[in-house]
Amino acid sequence: EVRKEAKADIKNATSSTERQTIRREWIKTRIELIIKRLNAAVERGEKFIERLTTLLNNKEEEGKDVTEAETKLEIAKDKLDEAETAIGKIMPAVNNVLASSTITKDAPGIIREAVKDGVEAVKAAHQAIVDVLRALKNN
Repeated sequence: EVRKEAKADIKNATSSTERQTIRREWIKTRIELIIKRLNAAVERGEKFIERLTTLLNNKEEEGKDVTEAETKLEIAKDKLDEAETAIGKIMPAVNNVLASSTITKDAPGIIREAVKDGVEAVKAAHQAIVDVLRALKNN
């Protein structure tokens, strides 16, 4: 729906400058939504890590060997930090692209690459969390 509104606004714009401004706002709004979703995934991962830490501590108190799971838990925490860093780099990259006087043909590629890095970092963090869970299940 937002896209339809943006297309209609672009069609009704009276100048190329106005069209550029509308495109910039649409891109910025879209990227903010993506960042919001990625941050939500990281927050869920952090909550899950807290629960896994509690579970790990309980298994350790029961006398089970959890060294592999502890190692993987530290890796998962690092991956979540990397994901947060990658997500934090998205908006500055978008702002750099949108700050130029005209949006060039390579602009979508630059934006797409920044978003892709963030998404891949979140996926890597998710996989690391799954690895911790598997290590806990094996004990």
